[in-house]
Amino acid sequence: MPTGNPKPQTIATEKYAKKAGWISKSYKLKKDVVDEYTQACKRAGVSAAGQLTTMMKSFAKEINGVKYHIIEKHNRNAREELKLYSFDELKDFFEPNEEFEESHSEWEEIEDLFDLREFLEHEADGMEVEYTIEEEPTGC
Repeated sequence: MPTGNPKPQTIATEKYAKKAGWISKSYKLKKDVVDEYTQACKRAGVSAAGQLTTMMKSFAKEINGVKYHIIEKHNRNAREELKLYSFDELKDFFEPNEEFEESHSEWEEIEDLFDLREFLEHEADGMEVEYTIEEEPTGC
């Protein structure tokens, strides 16, 4: 809670932030790095906090070893669905043949699960995507 004599709105804001799980965090960074980051966020049309959150989540998933299941929608197979894949293994699973240059160049740009799902939707060309990718629940 704020110190001194905070106004009712300040108390309400602090109470909401605590309940919603928001915290304030500060880091010491070089000014030129922060300025470059701020400019990049402006150019991309994203908020600095939102982009930082995305990068932090991506990094944590990569380091903490998030695993995925591949579910084939129309040919369910329990044994295959139990297999766990790292993101790199998941990406390799869906790698297009070298002969499809355009698809392969798009595939090389995939950096996260969102990109991979977008790629699969594009490859389905308006049809239903045959696969669902599910994240292994934490603690399993």
